[in-house]
Amino acid sequence: MRRSELWLYLTLLLGCGLTACSDKETAGSAGAPFNANAPISITDFYPDSGGIATPMIISGTNFGTDTTGLKVFFIDENNVRHRGGLVSTNGEKIYCYVPSGLTYMRKIGLQVERTVQGKTEPVVGTCDRPFYYKTQTAVTTVVGQVSTTEQPTKAATLSTTTLSAPLYICLDDEDNIFIVERRLGAARPQAITCKKSDGSNSKGNVLRASLTKDEVVMLSEDQFNLPNAPAFSDEPGMEAVYVPSDEGMGFMQLSKSTDYQPRALLALKNDKFPEIDKNNWKFSFVVNKVDKQIYTVMHGGQLVRIDPRTRRTEVLLKKVGIHGYQDGGTDSYFAFSPIEPNKLFVCQSDNNEIWTVDIDQLEGKDIDNYHGESYAGRGCYEGLSAGRGWEDGLLKNAKFYYPRQICFTKDGKLYIADSGNSCIRSIDTTLPPDKATVTTVVGIPGSHGHQDGGPDIAKFRYPYGVAVSADGSIVYVADTGNRVIRKLSIE
Repeated sequence: MRRSELWLYLTLLLGCGLTACSDKETAGSAGAPFNANAPISITDFYPDSGGIATPMIISGTNFGTDTTGLKVFFIDENNVRHRGGLVSTNGEKIYCYVPSGLTYMRKIGLQVERTVQGKTEPVVGTCDRPFYYKTQTAVTTVVGQVSTTEQPTKAATLSTTTLSAPLYICLDDEDNIFIVERRLGAARPQAITCKKSDGSNSKGNVLRASLTKDEVVMLSEDQFNLPNAPAFSDEPGMEAVYVPSDEGMGFMQLSKSTDYQPRALLALKNDKFPEIDKNNWKFSFVVNKVDKQIYTVMHGGQLVRIDPRTRRTEVLLKKVGIHGYQDGGTDSYFAFSPIEPNKLFVCQSDNNEIWTVDIDQLEGKDIDNYHGESYAGRGCYEGLSAGRGWEDGLLKNAKFYYPRQICFTKDGKLYIADSGNSCIRSIDTTLPPDKATVTTVVGIPGSHGHQDGGPDIAKFRYPYGVAVSADGSIVYVADTGNRVIRKLSIE
């Protein structure tokens, strides 16, 4: 039912008595002005479930006939109060909207309160049954043609473009999607070959997809060896996409001022660490919105900061995390929190762990022995063998299977491309670590395929990349095994 139709239906209920939440009679006359000496009673509400901005009618007594001091709260499972959008009241019915901020919650408490002049505590009424919040997640394919077999990369319109190996993505301030392609070896959950437009093998490609112009443009074809997860910098006058590569200190700069034409650069090694690039590489970049510096955690674990103006590097920590992997390193992916903009989240793919580092709190830390703070994944606490698999729940209990690129929406929710499980996971990082949980947002864990639609039916095939729109509201997914870019519309 559309919201406009729902409002019409709810209006028709104005004169109707709704079934009661409680049989208890309370003081205060329905339809009468608010009585500060009588309790507020919630007897019913309609509808009993819905998502963000769903219009509602709450029935009861002693609401008062004006909205002065009147508030409606939706109380989530973590006992956090979210203020509803109040429209009006006639004393026995309140008209309101379901607020934002309840994403991935389920049972929500309802509370009506009115502040009273001269009293320190408000008059409060609570319903004894929950409202069921429905997170609306729709998955659509926005770039490319679905294929599970090798195909060349040919740039055209959004729907006619073919991609050979879309692994990683980022978006600029105009919501252009930058797609990085590269091969994957057989050791990964799915081997994939990167192709040029003529069908021959490519060392790596970078493309730009414009959702407004309905076009995809090849920016770099077979120019740079094994490019990795990119990042966009919105620094005024220096807007650019930065793409790391497997080649030691090499990276690519695509400046907005030159219409994103690629330029090969080298980060300058710090004199204290002259061999940092030996058997080492950069698997992901992230740009800090505060200092506009590029950050990376190299395969060997070193946390490195790169000044994009001078290309000079600084090694901030010798190793993030406490676990190595096979040859002593792990592939890592990063995102800075929009709530705590200097807090770096580091997803260690091979270790199936997520760590954090507060970069503004590193002064005085032992660069050799401080490794950041463990955050999510059973492997952090019980060892690597315990952390691989799939399990939702509290951060210390969750399991991942090669989690890859990560990104944040503006409300502090971290999205994770859990490539081996073929699903997208989420963590509400605004909650304390002992209360936050890992939730599978969309995709059926371990069931690989392609299906657009809602969270109950949508499927992915080894997604490697996630990135968020400029306004922080829409998540895009590089669905690597299906060779397409998908969009998550989340309410």
